Order: sequence, then C-alpha cells, then structure tokens
Amino acid sequence: MNLATVLAILQREFRRRYRPKGWVHITRPLGERAIGLVRFVCLESGKGATWRERLAAWNERFPAWQFKDVRAFQAAFRRAETQLTGRRGGLTILYLTQAEYERRDRAWREAQLARLRAEGQLHEQLLQAREGP
Repeated sequence: MNLATVLAILQREFRRRYRPKGWVHITRPLGERAIGLVRFVCLESGKGATWRERLAAWNERFPAWQFKDVRAFQAAFRRAETQLTGRRGGLTILYLTQAEYERRDRAWREAQLARLRAEGQLHEQLLQAREGP
C-alpha cells in the first residue's frame, strides 16, 4: 500500500473509534486575525507588558482589527490560545514574566495544599465519627 492509502485508513479508523467517545473533536483552523493576535501577544509584545499596553500597541499596529476594550482583546486572545493549544493558559509562559508565572504557580500550589489539608481533616473527622463513642 502507498502512504496516502495508509494515512486515509488510519484517519478513518481514528475518527470512527475516538470521535463517538468524545476524545476527538473537529476543529477549524485559526483565522488570520487569531494567528496575528497569538503572534503579537506571545512573541512581539514585551513580556512584562500589561494587557492595556498590549491593546494600545495592537490597535496602533492593526487598525483594521481594532478592539474597543481590554476585555474583548483578552477574550479574543484566550479563544485563539485555547483553539491552538487545547486549553486555556497553554501559552502562559510566552506572555507572562517569569516572576509572574512563578507567583501564579506558587499560589496554585498553596491552594492545592490547603485543599488537600482540608480533605485530610475531613477524612480524620469522618473516621472519628465512624468509630464513635
């Protein structure tokens, strides 16, 4: 069999087996504006820039694709980021400073530890209640 036939068979089987289970979703390619937005935020704007600074630079550089406010600008970027990587925050390391990335990571870890401690305390309380007087 030639390579094109093998690829066609694999694609058909992959879709037939995994799409019904929800493991594979049909995606559409990123549009020109979304690609430009990801490139601009991740590669061309300063790493320590605020979203307001990025918005001003974007609107100046791309007058045809202007955004009215920061929330719309961020939302469009988040949609493109999610569509490209499959999850929100998939490109975070490219547009946050290392210090901000580490701060967020530390906060996330502390929240997870607090949750685990609370679950552990709850587990201990349940065991004590089960043993009873």
